Amino acid sequence: APDGTLGEVWRERLLDVLLRSPARSFCVTAPSGYGKTTLVRQWAQRDGRPFVEVRLSQPIVDAAVVAQVLVAQLQRQGMVSDDAALPPVPDSLTWHLKALPALGAILAGLASEVVVVLDDTTDLAGPAWQALVDCIVHSLPAGSALCVLTRGEGPRALRQQRLHGTELEVGADSLAFDLLEVDQLMTAMGLDVSEAQLSQLWEQCQGWPAVVYLAALALGQGRRVVTVSLESSSEIRAFMRDNIFDRLDASTQDFLMTVSVLEELTGPLCTALTGRDDADAVLRELASTYSLISPVGGSGSRYRVHALLRGFLSDELHARSVVRWQEAHRCASRFLATAGDVDRAVSHALLADDDDEVLARIWPSATMLLASGRAPILRRWLNAAGPDRLERLPELAVAAAWVAQQDGETLTMAHYHALAERTCERQGRDDLHGQVGLIWASMAVNGVEDMARTADEIVPLFSASDPALPTSLYHRGAAHVLLGRAAQGIEDLDAGRRLSEVHGLHVMHAILASELGLAFLETGATEQGIRCVDESRSVLAHHGLDDLVVMAIAYATSAYVYVMEGHAREARQHLQTAVRLVSRLHGPAPWFLVRSTLMLAETALAVGEPRQAHGLLHEAEHHYGRPSACPFNDRLLDRVRRAVGEADDISVAPEPLSLAETRVLQYLPTHLSFPE
Repeated sequence: APDGTLGEVWRERLLDVLLRSPARSFCVTAPSGYGKTTLVRQWAQRDGRPFVEVRLSQPIVDAAVVAQVLVAQLQRQGMVSDDAALPPVPDSLTWHLKALPALGAILAGLASEVVVVLDDTTDLAGPAWQALVDCIVHSLPAGSALCVLTRGEGPRALRQQRLHGTELEVGADSLAFDLLEVDQLMTAMGLDVSEAQLSQLWEQCQGWPAVVYLAALALGQGRRVVTVSLESSSEIRAFMRDNIFDRLDASTQDFLMTVSVLEELTGPLCTALTGRDDADAVLRELASTYSLISPVGGSGSRYRVHALLRGFLSDELHARSVVRWQEAHRCASRFLATAGDVDRAVSHALLADDDDEVLARIWPSATMLLASGRAPILRRWLNAAGPDRLERLPELAVAAAWVAQQDGETLTMAHYHALAERTCERQGRDDLHGQVGLIWASMAVNGVEDMARTADEIVPLFSASDPALPTSLYHRGAAHVLLGRAAQGIEDLDAGRRLSEVHGLHVMHAILASELGLAFLETGATEQGIRCVDESRSVLAHHGLDDLVVMAIAYATSAYVYVMEGHAREARQHLQTAVRLVSRLHGPAPWFLVRSTLMLAETALAVGEPRQAHGLLHEAEHHYGRPSACPFNDRLLDRVRRAVGEADDISVAPEPLSLAETRVLQYLPTHLSFPE
């Protein structure tokens, strides 16, 4: 750079706008560290007009002082005579009737075009200031301009000029570095940074020039600041404190620290955290006067703080009072939960490190999330909660067991079942007996008869409004069908199907409709069975449940019924989906795996895939035993064995992927190495 500044970036895209603009007034507004003064200095070096800058060593607070300094600067640059002066300003009347006209005459008499720069006018306000701006804009010779630099909202007089198309505002969004400018800064400072590092640095700093510069200095000193949180940088923290935080009054500091725990600010939420009824007004002032927060969308009711500034403020609150920091998160959690934003409420509850709050946020939503196909949300919450909380809170262990079940990981499910049972016993809890028993019924490790007994015991423990009731009815109904009591099974399955539909439990709705269809087919009610399977297909398609392991039986049943309907192409499609899902089952309820695999084998035969049918039969026989034995599976196994034995010679048929091979294939797109 011409003045030798280390790492200066020429703001070519902004300079082009300024140099081409015919505006008579410019307002450059942004928080500290956005390069307002640097931009104007670069503009002055490129523009042919002389620049007259008014900038005091102390904050400018008096419009009359600004006018006097402006005249002095004009004299210093030889643009007006040394005897040009403004009259003293003892009162407002003298200011308007004498001082302003005198200033206007001096400016109008300038012999050449000029750009007047008023730097750091943030603290100036009131009618005298507005009148001064209006006087300068309208008195300068044609081709001249006024440029005001401020950390807050520009003067009203300039905003009025904007209505006439003679004012240009350059805000923080424009002043923020783009990716190319970050790259130019790194190059100017002699740093070799990869594209990935550049992008990461730009995203973390959100283009804030001073912060990018400080990060570059740290990189130049050999610190890998790009790979860690920039909030930990002592230089950046000092910048935030000296240039922003310490310039605020104590009340504003306290407000910002308290609400810094929030990613998004609204008046009601900030009122809840701070107890201030004027939170809406404070937010508007912070956005307009200080530019410390920026509106989200066009509503003017939602705001955000720059991520690094928010991190600094949150750390400051935590350093001053851990109790206040936790209470702010706790309050945010309760407010957001009431407003229906449970996901963010859980995040705040976890940060508050309050077990009761975490439990109050996660547990009421757990069953609904699982039964409506949103298990990944619950999995993320439980991972964030950590293993220690799962050991202390049996409800969370129950939720973790159900997540494992939907992933087909029964060994993990058994671990969390045992953990929940053990914790309940240690804490003397019997209120989770139904939930713990439901997990046991779902695993069915002791066979279908035991599943039926357990389900029969726990069904009465759930109310009609409890989203766990359809799941318990499913296990009891399915057990009846498997044991040859289809009529009793139909009653439970139909009740569960209707409840799951009412409560919007898409996963259970699809499974129960599928099971009900099988039960009807078992009794010879073919039309009713097909209608139920069609209902299951509709739920599967509408809610995109083709990647849930527990949907294996629904897709297997669908493929089975497509064969009955004579739709070979659709049967093949659902057959392959079901095979993919079954391949991901790791030690599930034995009856579930055996029945699903046998139904798929029968379907594969029907669509001309004898090799696949043979492989599926072999898989079912491998898992067949006392836990999976029941009248339904026994008959199905005999039927499939006979059908496979009567099939054409499989040696000439193409060999499909086995279940074991399909299990391996699912890992190829992951980060695992080839041997793994």
